[in-house]
Amino acid sequence: MTITWSHKKTFILVVSLLLISVVAISLFYQQIYPEKQNLDELKREVKQQQAMIDAIHARKDEITEESEKASILQHQLPLDNGISELLTQLQKVEEVTGTTIIQVQEEKQDSATETSDGIEETKYTMQLAADDYTMMHDFLTKLSTMERIVEISSLTFQQQNDEATRPVEIGITTYRQPNMNIHLLKEPTAN
Repeated sequence: MTITWSHKKTFILVVSLLLISVVAISLFYQQIYPEKQNLDELKREVKQQQAMIDAIHARKDEITEESEKASILQHQLPLDNGISELLTQLQKVEEVTGTTIIQVQEEKQDSATETSDGIEETKYTMQLAADDYTMMHDFLTKLSTMERIVEISSLTFQQQNDEATRPVEIGITTYRQPNMNIHLLKEPTAN
């Protein structure tokens, strides 16, 4: 059996191949290409959302750090006078050093002293008794390293030979910032 190839058969074969190619290409552009575009768009959206999540996490960490700094600053420079917190801190210093605070008195001023930064200062006079100079030194050291900013402005020793304790008068200055703008934090509490 011999096969004869004719131009008609060649034409039918070429047209069939072209028809199959056209059908395959149209299926690709109707079915596969749109899905590929959707997949690419979804990948872009995922990247954008991941970038937003990363930015939010970075901002959250930044806000947490700022909040911690603000909390520390609020303890150092409270919004109000905070006399009860100051007395609690002084009592802790008194207990640790073994001294006895006899009296704490706020010095009355005609007008509140305010710096250019809006920080107000309050002066106190404190009388205490200590058995020896080491106890006084420990008290002054603890006083100057308290969480709240306290400045020792004056110190007067009274030497009395007949008494075992030595009376001391200390002038201290505390600071506060009533105009501090911290909305997220609550008032500090004594630890």
